[in-house]
Amino acid sequence: MQKEAVIALLIGSSIGLLVAFGVWRLNKSMDNNAPARQEEIVETKKEQITLSLLSPENNSVSSKTPVKISGIATQNTYIVAASKAGSTISLVGANSEFQEEVELNGGINDIQILNIDNSAQVLSRENVRVVYSTQLNEADKTSETTDSARNTEPTLNAYMGTVTDITDSSLQIRSQDGQIVQIAVDKEEASFANIVKATKGIEYSDIAIGDFVIVVGYTNGTQSVHAKRVLVSTEAQESQVSVISGSVKELSSKEFIVETNNQEYSIDATGKVLVTAMKDGQIVSSKLTSAAEKGSRIIIIGEIDNDELVASRVHVLPQ
Repeated sequence: MQKEAVIALLIGSSIGLLVAFGVWRLNKSMDNNAPARQEEIVETKKEQITLSLLSPENNSVSSKTPVKISGIATQNTYIVAASKAGSTISLVGANSEFQEEVELNGGINDIQILNIDNSAQVLSRENVRVVYSTQLNEADKTSETTDSARNTEPTLNAYMGTVTDITDSSLQIRSQDGQIVQIAVDKEEASFANIVKATKGIEYSDIAIGDFVIVVGYTNGTQSVHAKRVLVSTEAQESQVSVISGSVKELSSKEFIVETNNQEYSIDATGKVLVTAMKDGQIVSSKLTSAAEKGSRIIIIGEIDNDELVASRVHVLPQ
């Protein structure tokens, strides 16, 4: 009887050890596989980067042209930056970073920034407004440099709207989206100009109710905007610059039809058009008739005129 009890005890102990060993091996296997799965998840995220624009900020002010366009997006896709003054198309590098430069006109510049893949699909889009003015006087430049060095004054931004009230030391404007903005004006500190036709200096007293103005200034943590420069301008109009990407449905030497999202666009390429294509991983100049054919995927930048897109830039995507 004792012998049978000992045997049963040994068998039970063996089974327990086998179960414990199996659990240990299972846990170890899961631990070893966990980093691989984690790396796989991280890698997937790297492949799906949404367009993130680092510069310029919306309603920012630039005293020089061109302005730098930079940010991150999915690698091996295209960044298109287009404004009335000029446009660029670039390929996002392996590090998912991009940096380009776009020319500016004096005053208000609306810039479209699109991320487009090789299938001509628009992945994301950003619209920013930049005010370009070279007329900051020396006092403004000195103040900007000093304040920036001391980190005591925020970056200058642009505030646009129609003057609804004016006093000896303040302006009230209504923005295009209906918001009321209070502007504090120090006539000794701020400068004033009219840029409707040609830039010319004016006095603060020349500004009247009903004028559309661009105020370059800062808030400094207060509710009012402190003006550095006030520009009398014309009201900002909706940009006529358009960016279209899709497949060529019909093609001749100077005119063609592009289809995108089941909608057709007539393209006029009779004027001065920059045509580019990919060669050995680089964007190079090309000819439309040799680079594109029916079914080709392309990106077109131009302006709408009588229901037709007059192209200024055409880029043929890899087929």
